[in-house]
Amino acid sequence: MSSGNFQISQEYELIPPEKSKAYPIFVHEWNFIKDKVSNIEISFQWFDSIGFLLIGAGISCLVTGLTSDFTKDIYKISIWGFFTIFILAGILSLFFGHSKRKQENTKPSEITDQMNLIENRFKNEV
Repeated sequence: MSSGNFQISQEYELIPPEKSKAYPIFVHEWNFIKDKVSNIEISFQWFDSIGFLLIGAGISCLVTGLTSDFTKDIYKISIWGFFTIFILAGILSLFFGHSKRKQENTKPSEITDQMNLIENRFKNEV
C-alpha cells in the first residue's frame, strides 16, 4: 500500500447575520409569554359535523319531496321549506367551520417549539 496525502476540501460560504433591531427581554417576561402561549387551547369545532348533518337532513327532505305524493299542499310547501333551510344552514355551518380552521392554522405547540429553539441558542452561549 502506498502512503500518500489524502486531502478533502469543501468550500462553504458563511453568510454573516444581517444587522437589525432587537428588543431585549427579561427571562421572567419570556417565560410568562411562553406559559401563556402554551396554555392556549384549540377546542374542537362542531361546525363541520353540524354542517354535514344539516346537509344530510336537507337531502332527506329532497328525496321525500321528489318521491312522495302529498295529499295537501301545505305538506309539500313545508318539506321544500325544510329542505331550503337545512341546506342553507348546512352550507353556512361548513363555511364557518372552514374559516375557523384557517384561523387556527398555527398551533400553540409550534410557537413554543420555536421559542424553545431560540432559548437553546442563548443557553449554549452562556
